Amino acid sequence: MTGIEKDNKNPIGFKQNFSWLKLMFYAALGLIALIDILRWNYLYQEGFYFQTPDGDLYLSIADNMIQNGHFVETISGDGAVYPFGLPFICLVIKLIFGTEARGIYVILMVQYILYGATVLMIARTAEKISGNILGALAAFYIFRYLQRIIQFPNPAAILTETYTAFFITGILFIWICMDIWTKEKKLEISVILSFVSTCIRPVMMICIILFGAPLSYLVFQKKYSIRRFCIIILTFSVVLLTNTLVNYREIGHYVMMENYGGRLSYIANNPNTSIASYASSLTSDFTDQRYKDIANDASLDTTEANETYKKEASQFIRTHIRLVLRNTIIKYSQLYNIRNAYNIYVFGLSLIILLTTGHFSLHKAAVILLLFIACTIIPSFGLYIPRYGMPCILFYSIILASVIGTLWNKLAAWIKAVIRIESRRIP
Repeated sequence: MTGIEKDNKNPIGFKQNFSWLKLMFYAALGLIALIDILRWNYLYQEGFYFQTPDGDLYLSIADNMIQNGHFVETISGDGAVYPFGLPFICLVIKLIFGTEARGIYVILMVQYILYGATVLMIARTAEKISGNILGALAAFYIFRYLQRIIQFPNPAAILTETYTAFFITGILFIWICMDIWTKEKKLEISVILSFVSTCIRPVMMICIILFGAPLSYLVFQKKYSIRRFCIIILTFSVVLLTNTLVNYREIGHYVMMENYGGRLSYIANNPNTSIASYASSLTSDFTDQRYKDIANDASLDTTEANETYKKEASQFIRTHIRLVLRNTIIKYSQLYNIRNAYNIYVFGLSLIILLTTGHFSLHKAAVILLLFIACTIIPSFGLYIPRYGMPCILFYSIILASVIGTLWNKLAAWIKAVIRIESRRIP
């Protein structure tokens, strides 16, 4: 009997006779995770809260909506549109708790809670796969080590990473731990979480396709309620349409999510761009003349320039497809290699070990592998940003820790078998 099969009677996997013990264990683990990240931020970062350019933009959008009724940032003043998810969260919290420091403190409190929940779901998922509490402890320490390397997700910064990590881990938790749920319900919740995550970080839209396609197939097969499916589609459409109309009111263009991705795509897919220039922090050093001409064209506003960049980037991809794919693979591998300590090869080998030892079903391994690819494949077509590699440390932590727990189970079983055999030989 595998670790996953053992706990099917309970939706979270806690055996009845050990439920309180495990609840205390995970409560202590969550508390330790929060104390640990608070201590690390205090000693090695700028404190329990540190400002970032993106965070200031999100807060300015919320403040401007409260003060002037306009859902637009006021720092750069260039008409750029940003994904509305995180600014909307900041807006709701500030409306309830005030626009002064207290509002920011509540936002940070929410982020620290989400961070703690993410750590707990990582640990519980690893334990569920391996069937061993050692898997949970290993997942906690592996995640802690990798998080210190790329420094994200970090709840001290008002950025999208903390929220994205929570939703990705939540999807993994649902598919691995919530055995009492049907496949249809798992797909439904995964689509909803993917949509919410997309509103915060648009590159997560591929996850909607990943889970929405099989859900649509189930509707076609009459195995999922078409009424519920239509309600989901209608809700998504209303939210996106509302945001598009709000953006039209603010800048005079119909923009669904953002209007700056074209510029980044132009640089990322330009055959004249060196790999060193893929870092987003080096975009000011990009010297392509056509890029400068578009940027300096006074007849183009930000949205129109963005569309021009998109067309040029598409042309690059069509005419230099092999070069673009090669550079994309290079950037893709950079997301996976974290100091070369845990890379794609170790991840793949770990999945194989879990499959061959019987601690993993094939469809759950497929979900993890597809979600792993989906969370990093789209960023690889853009500029290389180290924190975009954040999703991979979630998967690394779960899978590698599960292998540790599984191998420990095998070793313990072997030792017991040897002891049993030796005890029978004693006259």
